Amino acid sequence: MKRISIAISLISILFCSAMLTRALHEDEPEFGYDEDSRNGPEYWGDIKEAWATCKTGQMQSPIDLSRNVVQLIPKAGGLKYWTYNPQYATLSNRGHDVATAVVGVLYEFGSPDPLLSRVEQYLVDIPKEKEEESVGEIDPSEIMSGKMFYRYIGSLTAPPCTEGIIWTIDKEIRTVSIGQVELLKNTVLIPYAPRNARPLQPLNQRNVRLYVSKNKPQY
Repeated sequence: MKRISIAISLISILFCSAMLTRALHEDEPEFGYDEDSRNGPEYWGDIKEAWATCKTGQMQSPIDLSRNVVQLIPKAGGLKYWTYNPQYATLSNRGHDVATAVVGVLYEFGSPDPLLSRVEQYLVDIPKEKEEESVGEIDPSEIMSGKMFYRYIGSLTAPPCTEGIIWTIDKEIRTVSIGQVELLKNTVLIPYAPRNARPLQPLNQRNVRLYVSKNKPQY
């Protein structure tokens, strides 16, 4: 009887372990950022046919700006941002592709970032995934205010890694506090994804331009 009890207990443990393993796998995202994982960045292009560009694309992001020769564009026109009232916005299919652009800002540890300081409490108030908090209007000049910016053609940094994305990166390096970085990590990252940054991608002879604007961005 004792041997039977031990056998039943062992089977129960194995069954529960199998169920737990299956549950963990079901909770895992389709792709991750762990370079040693089976769904890490190196394998994104193999997970789905629609994600093949992640592996075969020649204009992928991000790239290392510090090691690449850039083409200087002096006296360039400044960046311009347009705002609109969504109340009057309408959608119509005119047969054109949607253009996507990414604005990037570089940080180093130092004083707290004023913009992040404004939204800190909203980040704290988002306890669960997919919850939202309205932060009101944000002045674009608080995000990108420099007169020099890099620009190149890249991609989305997550599957499907769509290419043809216009990347604009402020050359001015802002500061962020350690506490603000930790708050962002606690809000954005999840237990099985301790990072969400894609490794650097090869430039592949793309042009990287450094624009020197006469004026600050206009809004």
